Amino acid sequence: LWYVVRRTAGSSVAYWLAAMGPPLLIVLATYNFDTIMVLLAALSILLAMRGRTLAAGVALGLASLSKQVAVLTLPVAALVAARHGGLRGLVVGVVAAGLVALPFLMAGVNPVVSSVLSFHAHRPPQGPTLWYSLYALSGYQCSWLCCDVWVVPFIAALMAFMLLAARWGVSDPPLAVATIYMLYLATGKVVNPVYLSWPYTFMVMSYPRVGK
Repeated sequence: LWYVVRRTAGSSVAYWLAAMGPPLLIVLATYNFDTIMVLLAALSILLAMRGRTLAAGVALGLASLSKQVAVLTLPVAALVAARHGGLRGLVVGVVAAGLVALPFLMAGVNPVVSSVLSFHAHRPPQGPTLWYSLYALSGYQCSWLCCDVWVVPFIAALMAFMLLAARWGVSDPPLAVATIYMLYLATGKVVNPVYLSWPYTFMVMSYPRVGK
């Protein structure tokens, strides 16, 4: 992961990955699929930025097989692929991602949707979220307000952001991906410490173009 970030941000900036710190490292000691997903998603964006849409699609497909929330990288990857490769590049990238993820998709689209959205619908709020505060105030009863509403503001925020991105263009793809993951965390019902690695890595990648 350090190597991929170094390719886009330089060696001195890549060391900022260490700031993910002990909480993340403790989680990595027990299960590390979040970092595998972030590595492959970051690689897909890097490859898309270089016009290698086929390889980008393969990397994103592998990322989604590691953890399905990686599909949130797809909107930005698609915009970047279209910018560098036109319609052909976009189609090649999306088809490549779909073919790699085909073993998972063969069970139907619903498992994908479930893994990204409705998976948390059956869980009570967890972590430092607005929904957990409502959950606690309700006496730890999973009402529709604290357990079901979260997906509405997330989808609304995601659609608004992507409409703006499509209209104005994506000047910095890693920062755009970081924004989507931040929207997911800001509106999410279940937020574990390791989830912070999702946007953080892309923020580090964007530093040379965006700054602090």
